[in-house]
Amino acid sequence: GNLFRSKSDVKNKTELLVFLTPRIVRDATEARKLRDDTEQKINKKTRERVDATLTPNPAKPVLPELEKKSP
Repeated sequence: GNLFRSKSDVKNKTELLVFLTPRIVRDATEARKLRDDTEQKINKKTRERVDATLTPNPAKPVLPELEKKSP
């Protein structure tokens, strides 16, 4: 329903840049190594981004500290 609906008339223009690096691959073994290395780099970056969004900033507490009242 309307509770979760949103409408925006603002249009943002963005550009996607793709950089390609040509490589000469001489055999299947070299191709597999290149693929595996690239996959590891992508997975590492993905994990870093996920960790950054799921892990709270330890320098900034989620809740303020409780005031201690004397008896």
